[in-house]
Amino acid sequence: MKQNREVYLYGITPAQIGLLSDCEGVAHLKVYAVPLGGVSVLVSYMDSELEDLNLDDAVKHVKVLETVMKQSAVIPIKFGTAVKSIEDLRKPIMAQSDLLKKELQRLDGKYEVGVKAYWRKEAVLNELKKRFRDHASLLARAQLDPQTALELGQRVESVVNEFRDKMENTIHPYLSAVTTENTTDEMMSAEMLYNGSFLVDVNQDEQLKKRVEKTAQKYPELVEFHYTTWLPPYNFVKMNLGWKGKK
Repeated sequence: MKQNREVYLYGITPAQIGLLSDCEGVAHLKVYAVPLGGVSVLVSYMDSELEDLNLDDAVKHVKVLETVMKQSAVIPIKFGTAVKSIEDLRKPIMAQSDLLKKELQRLDGKYEVGVKAYWRKEAVLNELKKRFRDHASLLARAQLDPQTALELGQRVESVVNEFRDKMENTIHPYLSAVTTENTTDEMMSAEMLYNGSFLVDVNQDEQLKKRVEKTAQKYPELVEFHYTTWLPPYNFVKMNLGWKGKK
């Protein structure tokens, strides 16, 4: 009966069968590992179409992946993806079964770490004061004059961009040297100086964290680092299953 029910997708893992009793899926649904083509798809069976998935559901989606990652490799699937039935997955997964197995083997024992850095307001202000003797007066005028406020904003942007270039050209290579793979992502806010993602194993995670801590100690007045470990490896999956999720 379940074969014809709509399914919500979490990820793909080496072959397992049945209910994952230690996982709670989106909308409080149960999570199953359904074998297809020598791998398993992590799914929840839906009685009706899911609407208005929220932040809590996004957290549950990731928690499912993190729980399974404790036992085996996972190829994560984008949050909110659903298909009309398991049968809609059978053809694309069977067609890429060997590639999926190789990808899972490549990811085995590895997970993603995110390193983000944010500039401290005081550091930018101090840099502006050092570079521009008229900064104090410009700051005062900017309260009343839009053109002056624009000029002030351009100065801030210039300083922040220099900090960002320094982070990418010097700190990123230093952090990347102890990881399997790495990438830099787009800035998510005006305050962000650096947004790096790293594919690591447990030992590399420890080395990377030490390097981040050492870097943070070197620039205590400039940067605040945020280190997030044990993430599903979204940034490091090197294949596309080629199916279209249900609209």
